[in-house]
Amino acid sequence: MKIYEEVDKNGKKIDARILRSKRDLADSLESLLEKKNYDDITIKEICEGALVSKLTFYNNFYDKNELLKFMFARRIKELSIKINSLFPTKKSSNEVYKDVIKIIIHYFYENKEKFKKMVSNDRSYVMFWNINTFVYELSPLIAPIYNNLINFDAPKELILSYYVGAFANIIYTLNKKDIDINESDMVNYVYKLTLGAGFKNN
Repeated sequence: MKIYEEVDKNGKKIDARILRSKRDLADSLESLLEKKNYDDITIKEICEGALVSKLTFYNNFYDKNELLKFMFARRIKELSIKINSLFPTKKSSNEVYKDVIKIIIHYFYENKEKFKKMVSNDRSYVMFWNINTFVYELSPLIAPIYNNLINFDAPKELILSYYVGAFANIIYTLNKKDIDINESDMVNYVYKLTLGAGFKNN
């Protein structure tokens, strides 16, 4: 079971109070990451920001790393709904791919100041790896497009790793280096950079 799901392993809906506690803890961590390095944030600080006890924290998460995954994972659900809304379509694979990029890039631009602060405090690169995982978790939704775009034989896992890594690194670098690029240009750059020579011109 993915940790952002709202049902347990038996398919039973999780209690609203538990979900609220998890979201409050995630909001608290997100707020702290704008001010401090991840390694310097304590469970106590997270709980104080969420107005819950440490017992509540450990009832919901094994450790701080699991909470960080949840913090990103709950956004995956929101973006998944938007990406799924693109299908079925009469658009070309390239057009759909660009629409997917727009959705993901828009999320990071909507929260640009927040991510800029979080990444600037990222001494141990924990934010990089979570952004990479974030994009990787969304990638199966784009799988129907891959067969129409890829123009060479290679294991799917390698192709996925290559393009997800490129996409995540572009987003991370944008925030880490505080590069001033407008959203529309950024979509075009990511589209062109991740649609290399191995792709068909659809």
